[in-house]
Amino acid sequence: MEINPGSFLAAPNLKSYSADNNEYWYIKIIPSAALTGNTITCRNPRIKTITSRDGRESKFLNGQLATGVPISEAEYIKKGKPAGYERGILKILNIREKDIPAGKWHEIFLLYRDGIEDNLPTFEATDAVEQFHALAMERTREDEKLPFELKGSNRNSNPSKDNQGIELRTGDIVFFEPDKNDYSKVGEVSVSSIWRHSAGGTSHDYFNAISPETLPFNPKRNSISIAEQMFGFVEQDFSEYKSLIKNRQARALAGRLRFSHAKEGKDNGSNCYIAPITLKILDSPKPPSPDMYFKHNSGAGGYISKQELSPKKHHPHGRKFYLHQKQDDKPWETLKPNDHCKQKVKITPVKDEAVFYFHIDYDNLSELELGLLLYSLNPSDTFRHKLGMGKPIGLGTVKIEPVGLFTVNRKDRYSKQTANLFNEKRYHNAWVKDGTNSWPPIYDREKTEYGDGSLLIKLDYEKIKKDFADKMDKDIQKALEILGDPAKVTIPAVHYPQLKGKDIENENFRWFVKNDDRNNTNKQFLEPIKLTGLK
Repeated sequence: MEINPGSFLAAPNLKSYSADNNEYWYIKIIPSAALTGNTITCRNPRIKTITSRDGRESKFLNGQLATGVPISEAEYIKKGKPAGYERGILKILNIREKDIPAGKWHEIFLLYRDGIEDNLPTFEATDAVEQFHALAMERTREDEKLPFELKGSNRNSNPSKDNQGIELRTGDIVFFEPDKNDYSKVGEVSVSSIWRHSAGGTSHDYFNAISPETLPFNPKRNSISIAEQMFGFVEQDFSEYKSLIKNRQARALAGRLRFSHAKEGKDNGSNCYIAPITLKILDSPKPPSPDMYFKHNSGAGGYISKQELSPKKHHPHGRKFYLHQKQDDKPWETLKPNDHCKQKVKITPVKDEAVFYFHIDYDNLSELELGLLLYSLNPSDTFRHKLGMGKPIGLGTVKIEPVGLFTVNRKDRYSKQTANLFNEKRYHNAWVKDGTNSWPPIYDREKTEYGDGSLLIKLDYEKIKKDFADKMDKDIQKALEILGDPAKVTIPAVHYPQLKGKDIENENFRWFVKNDDRNNTNKQFLEPIKLTGLK
């Protein structure tokens, strides 16, 4: 016989036991002798609970059954304290029945007999509660209804802080997991049985396991990356490094690149925008999501559960890239603009082929650094960057096309004996892409000083770029250029993972629930890029 959980939520007077509600409830138990030939298994034998079944019959995890819905203590006394009833407290999540994944318990009757407090163990849970609050705050900022609180309780003791997540207080009921290294402590707590585990460490822990040099600059670092040399950095003063820092100031390096705002070109006609549209929900797999973001530290791919995720065993895949959309229609536009409105945004997209101009000012770059800058802007003719909102659902594909490179020889400029320095040319060397003739007015000086190409010493743009590319790891270079090429995308549409046949606009979490199901024998995961042999 299979007993499926129904819903206590149909009874509006039932409330979960919490800091805001301390009521006892009573439920009638069917003697276990009445059970013949039936086996009921439980998900968690460490606790004795009753979950409802269609408001009539309930599953009692020690093998007994209950009938009816719980009654209040006042009603129990009014009935003369009839035999066959057990006292308990309710744990009910404030969630609609249709929103709960199958197999997850969200309505529980906990036995609470007289004197139970005398035998209850206590555990240190300060760190676990702080971790819960951090996760809850992150979730609430994404969706003000999440995570779900206990039915009948306030989300926290200060209503003005509702957007800051759930605050646990004395009297709230939570699921908990012991600390794996110290069973006198609680490792994690959760209001629901849909457990949101920590990632086994911080993002710093995972990247540090690969190499300490992958972390933001700190006192333990031994080198400065080429990106930090170009963009600058400020040393991070983590508390664990204070013994190394002592009384010195944090180290810092000023960046040598400055990016301007992009300005619309004359190429766009009268308007470069299309009509406003409402996007599908912008979401992404929340870290840790190991089936998306992690691989084994051997480099091999494979399904990794949240429970086993560890910096000692697993490495992050690396930088996240979004694939380009192949479809010519609008797969990013919602078909349900009136559903989940608070999770959707309306935007005014830029039309296809719209042109914008921007420039980058740089100071004192070495040949290697300048080569990296030129290569990163346009790694290949087929490479497209992702820019702006909506990248995971297909928006933001842009082509960056350098059209001019101008350099200033400051030593020559300021050593000249001249009556009026400001009448001298600013630039000494230049390169302009063939066929370039339509620049915005802000670049009139560059256009004038370049003239017909004979006024300045010509730079070899392609050689500077190629000299850098020739020094790159060839597998990494090939992987990067393939990821940026829309023609390499073979799937019909780019979107979040979905269950087959399900509505792409609803309940993105269900793919992850199904993938993590212990009975699922076909677990999926993101394969690491196989560098050798890329075509």
